[in-house]
Amino acid sequence: MKKLISTLIVILLLAGCSEKTQQVEEPIQDQCTKSVELRVAALSEVWSTAQYYYGYWNQMPEDFDWDEKYQEFLPRVMNAETDDEYVDAMREFVALLHDGHTSFIPASEYQLNKAYLPFDLEDLDGRLFLKAASRDYVFSLGS
Repeated sequence: MKKLISTLIVILLLAGCSEKTQQVEEPIQDQCTKSVELRVAALSEVWSTAQYYYGYWNQMPEDFDWDEKYQEFLPRVMNAETDDEYVDAMREFVALLHDGHTSFIPASEYQLNKAYLPFDLEDLDGRLFLKAASRDYVFSLGS
């Protein structure tokens, strides 16, 4: 009896170690997590805010048409298939203003899935200096 039980235990252990063939599923490509309505509202808010509060329209080229740019980016924002495509389109739209103080910052849940450097560098006369760093970064600012 002990021999039979020992044999069954060994068979069960070996059966548990057998290799199972599993089909590897293709990862589902990320889909845009923001609704089309929300994306259009964000683009419209950026357009409207710049239209009424941007102070450098007089320095833009004469042939620059902000309304036309809105119409150009509207289909890109509406048809973005991934969050990356949406954020890239919004950042390109804002970059048309050529204003270093203006940027599109996506929602924090988008940024959680992205890698980032734990510091920010600034170029001063061809030399890089540490401008900002996360709390865990051990170098002092200005180094």
